[in-house]
Amino acid sequence: MRLEITDTRTLTDQEPVVRELEFSHTAVTIGADSGNMLQLADEKIATFHGLILPLGEDRWVFRPMDPQAQTLLNGEPVQGQVELEDEMVLQIGPFTLKFSADVPVELELPEARNLEELARIRDFPLPPRSEVRRAEVEITLNPARRSALVAFDARLRATTDLAQVLECTLDLLLPELSARTVWVAVRRSLTGELEQMAARNDKGPYSGEPFLWDAFQYRCLTRHQFIAIPRTGQKDTQSMLAVPLLSSKGALGLIVADTRKHRKVFNQADLDFATAVAAFVGSQVEAILDHQATSQAQSAAGHMVLLREIQSRLDPQNVPQWTALQIAAFARPGVERAGDFCDIMRLPNGLAAVFVARVEAAPLRAAQAMAETRAAYRLACMHADPPHIQLRALNYLLYDEQDPVALHIALFLLNPKTGAVEYATAGRVGVLILDDRGRPRFLVRPDIPVVGKNKGHEYAGATDRLKPGETLALFTKGCATVRGAGGEPLGEKRFVEALCDGFGQPAAGALAELLADLEPYLRNGTPPDDITILLVHHVAAST
Repeated sequence: MRLEITDTRTLTDQEPVVRELEFSHTAVTIGADSGNMLQLADEKIATFHGLILPLGEDRWVFRPMDPQAQTLLNGEPVQGQVELEDEMVLQIGPFTLKFSADVPVELELPEARNLEELARIRDFPLPPRSEVRRAEVEITLNPARRSALVAFDARLRATTDLAQVLECTLDLLLPELSARTVWVAVRRSLTGELEQMAARNDKGPYSGEPFLWDAFQYRCLTRHQFIAIPRTGQKDTQSMLAVPLLSSKGALGLIVADTRKHRKVFNQADLDFATAVAAFVGSQVEAILDHQATSQAQSAAGHMVLLREIQSRLDPQNVPQWTALQIAAFARPGVERAGDFCDIMRLPNGLAAVFVARVEAAPLRAAQAMAETRAAYRLACMHADPPHIQLRALNYLLYDEQDPVALHIALFLLNPKTGAVEYATAGRVGVLILDDRGRPRFLVRPDIPVVGKNKGHEYAGATDRLKPGETLALFTKGCATVRGAGGEPLGEKRFVEALCDGFGQPAAGALAELLADLEPYLRNGTPPDDITILLVHHVAAST
């Protein structure tokens, strides 16, 4: 379907305004608002005047949308829906629409998404006679402005941060557009809010928002519209323009400018120049953001390397020996997240002290928390502090509102001779005692908060007894989140079942059997989180 649109007000001009547009496979909304597929900018035309709909191959109808709006078809008033034929002419205000159905079409009504967008556009109307166009429109620049744009591009490419980009843009546009005020705003995410905005008027820095700010944000950032308003109807503002900062990914910001009352009306050349400037600025903003993202990724990778190095240095190098206790441990790093660490100590009185922990924080903060926890733990053990007192001290030490950290931890003191156990836990660390028949009893209370979250929490201790033939098992989150070759996680239930199958064995044998059961996950799968397993087996008297 073709429409030849003529502005009858220009018929006496040397070059009358005549446009020829083609549409197919869709409905065409007509009206004064820029949200219509065919905008007829005139204050006498209804905002949403009418609709041309396909009915099938080579058949179209016109349907009025505003009962108060007048439309003529071949000179006769249109009362309701009417089918269009070749060479018919619709008269809407000062515009004539000559219809030609020479493009085969199939029935396709507007999608609900388009109707929702149409309703949303009504929430952001523009003043009458506003011009709205898309990025695909060709622009023209005079030689002076081309030279200014070349010089601007050279200066723009030397900028290294967004603040410099904004200032450079203001320096160019304020005098070139003879503007009263120019605003430039950018964002880092295509779906995020505008994060940085600078504005300047012809008297110096400016801190206010422009007229129609919400409408410009929606139309420029979401719909990628380029807008020129010849008359705002405002007391102090004559004319305005708004253009998006388009990148290869989408709109990363927008430029808005206005003029003083009775001083200047932005014309087509001004909109073309602002469009060209916005293209350069959008490209530079994207380049800066990409560079920042790359730098941040490299920095994060370096931080992760440091965290891994701290972990390796904190791993127990020489495991103490006890006649009545057997200890076996396994660790494997995660591919997405790191944070596990543990320790094993022989106290001066012969007791065994062990802990398994997982810290959740940014890499540098996690490395710091690991070192602080390990140092505080060893000093507290030398002072014979009970586990729950250690947790209270760690909680006070690690708590930081500005740089938060979450420590999941289980601390144990064991008497090798009697099997007496004193312990305290925080957060989610797997802790159970496996009896000599393979039955587990779980020692963790999931309602106890992590260390570092609640500064005033009073952690409580608990006691138990590790009988001869029983095994204490400590394990971290990664044991449950490890994924098989098909991407399915193992889950804590299946991990515990595999752990229970090794009951009654020495620690090393039980761990070997557990790892054999998990071999499909550990060899062919992916551990997103660190995996840490610590087994403490109380040797029976006959062993």
